[in-house]
Amino acid sequence: MKSIKLTSGVERKIRFNKSNVKKFLLVNFKLNLLENFPQIPERYALSIKRSGYLPGFELDNEGLEMKFPVQEVPLDPRNDYIAIAPGSKHFTKRWPEYHFAVLCRMILDSGAIPVLIGGTSDLKICSAIQESEPGVINLCSENELFRISSILAQCKAAVTCDSGLMHLSCAVKTPVLVIFGSTVQEFGFTPYKNKSIVIENDSLSCRPCSHIGKSYCPQKHFKCLTDIQPADVFESLSRLVYED
Repeated sequence: MKSIKLTSGVERKIRFNKSNVKKFLLVNFKLNLLENFPQIPERYALSIKRSGYLPGFELDNEGLEMKFPVQEVPLDPRNDYIAIAPGSKHFTKRWPEYHFAVLCRMILDSGAIPVLIGGTSDLKICSAIQESEPGVINLCSENELFRISSILAQCKAAVTCDSGLMHLSCAVKTPVLVIFGSTVQEFGFTPYKNKSIVIENDSLSCRPCSHIGKSYCPQKHFKCLTDIQPADVFESLSRLVYED
């Protein structure tokens, strides 16, 4: 169980069922009892409604929102930018940096400009991608949420792993392409009510190996992410950006 804190004059906490047993069964026995489960925002909202603390509470149809002071960033509005967020806390959720470098080359060849974003923990991987493809713009810095939001808001789309920047892209209404590795969509952490494409390797019997990610591949092959090719990601990205 998890607590949701509401602050509306009086602070209240609501218990939220995290479905840990169902997650355990899916990870360890591949028994999927989470199929067609609502996404996490809807599950939180249902817990709030059931509590009775906010009578009439309903989610709107606008998805996530991020209210923030827009910051000036070094991007020319005449150019097409694609945000690239290669980081994630756990190794098994990070598409390899060499794949990201190839994708960046494809984006550059198409006439758009990749913009690397992330926080403190992503500085190393962003620097490695920039070293491979000097044509990218590396705006990865410290954990500056408002600055990252301002960058995302100026991009035509974002490419992310299963990470917080996927959700931030949705909150500023930037179309997002998400690459899933060891985790799966059934856990509920997918783009919410935003233009998006999810790419995952669903041919593997070992997925998911964790509901939050791991520091290593238990099977020692990491095919869930290494087998996802940059050409396929670029093709999906082109559809996301240019098709209605």
